[in-house]
Amino acid sequence: MNALNKLKKLGIGTVQFGAKYGISNTLQKPNYKEVNNILKLANRNNISILDTAPEYGKSEIKIGRSFSKNFRIITKTAKINSFKITNIEIDYVYKTFLNSLKNLKKRKIYALLIHDFSDLLKPGSEHLVKLIKRLKREGLTDKIGISLYDIKDTEKVLNFFKPDIIQIPCNIFDQRFIKNEFIFTKYKNIEIHARSVFLQGLLLMDEKKIPKFFNPIKEKIIKLQLFLKKNNLTQYEGSLLFMFMQRRIKYFFIGINRPQELLQLIQTIKKIDKEKKLNFQQFAVNESKFINPQEWKL
Repeated sequence: MNALNKLKKLGIGTVQFGAKYGISNTLQKPNYKEVNNILKLANRNNISILDTAPEYGKSEIKIGRSFSKNFRIITKTAKINSFKITNIEIDYVYKTFLNSLKNLKKRKIYALLIHDFSDLLKPGSEHLVKLIKRLKREGLTDKIGISLYDIKDTEKVLNFFKPDIIQIPCNIFDQRFIKNEFIFTKYKNIEIHARSVFLQGLLLMDEKKIPKFFNPIKEKIIKLQLFLKKNNLTQYEGSLLFMFMQRRIKYFFIGINRPQELLQLIQTIKKIDKEKKLNFQQFAVNESKFINPQEWKL
């Protein structure tokens, strides 16, 4: 596999373009010039897909004003704050999507994902499903899908619609989804995308700087660091190797703040031996509160 083909599995997460994200992130949001340079560097290195959302501050606007013509773009539906989905909420989601196209300067996108599974549990959710299906029929998006956070929701999705794409969290600690064979049988012809590769930076942190909230899994964190060191890998390299071992995941997305950060990522991926196999299953964390950032109490 040549160096450029190695990068085909990588996508750029863009939440950092418009919002502060991650427990170890101390950088400011990138400006328009930096975003443009990030996308140019990505394009030169065969990285061709971006993940964004209207909730990510000015992320979509920055992408639209930058070198983004060669990228396939995934965005999300607007989050619905009401307890019931009526025509008012559907109109809001529709107009937000049209605004996303305007901000991105695109006539169509690669995929539109339902941002929050809980929206499917609200009365009237069938109207939301009808809307995204209509947008696909009208050629405004090639694919439709959903972003999931909880393994329990995986089987429920098919009660509402068959997605073209599901996006899941996946990393050395959070192996819930990839250990669930349901995904790879019932979702056989569905693209599986992954995010949270570094678990918001937790997997990269120095053990002395890890918040006390994670003390119950501190021993596992230290064991992982020693295991990687023994195998001549940094925490960064080990996290990436784990993702390349997940053959059934089509793309994994990593958030980028600066061009230098992307350059480091590209250089690291090129030198990783992606055929290397290590036993990462021993480091899976089963307690949801430690692997789902929505439950963190920091």
